[in-house]
Amino acid sequence: MGYSLMKKSDPLTRRFAPRLGPPPQQRRRVELGKALPALTVFASVRLTGVIMATLWSLHLGSHPRTMLGLEWDGRWYRHIAQYGYGLIVHAKPGHFVWNDLAFFPLFPGLIRAVNTVLPIGPVNVALLLAWSGALVAAWGVYAVGELLHRRRVGITVVALWALLPHAIILTMA
Repeated sequence: MGYSLMKKSDPLTRRFAPRLGPPPQQRRRVELGKALPALTVFASVRLTGVIMATLWSLHLGSHPRTMLGLEWDGRWYRHIAQYGYGLIVHAKPGHFVWNDLAFFPLFPGLIRAVNTVLPIGPVNVALLLAWSGALVAAWGVYAVGELLHRRRVGITVVALWALLPHAIILTMA
C-alpha cells in the first residue's frame, strides 16, 4: 500500500479523493439538479439579452434572426456549412482580403450534420447549436465555481458571466 502525504482530514483529500457511489448517469442527473439554479439564471439573463437584441434589430428595420444568425462570423459559418471552404473576399486594393480558411471546420460541420437530420435551415441550426453550447459552457463555469468554492459562488460566477456586455455573442450563431 502507498503512503499518502495528505491527511484524511485535509479538505483537498476529501474533495478530490475517489468515491464509490452511484453510477455515472445518476451522478450526472444529481449534478445537473445542483446546477439547475445557475442554468436558470443564465438562461434568464441571456433571454433578456435576446429580447433586447430583438427590439434593437426591429428598431433598425432588420429581422432579429438575421442579426443573431447572420452577423459577424455567423455569415461565414453558414456559407462554409452550405458550400464548403474556398470563399475569398477581395476588398479595395491595398485593403484586407478575407478568407474562410480562418474558421475551424467543427461548427460548420455540426451545422451541416444537424441540418441534414433536422432540416430547419442552417441559420436556425446554427442558433440552436450556439445556444445549446452556451448552456453547456454555463454548466462548466458553474462546476468550476462550485468545485473551487461552493454552490453559491458557482451560481454567482455564471450570473456574472451571462451579464458581461459582450455575452451577446453567446447567443449569436
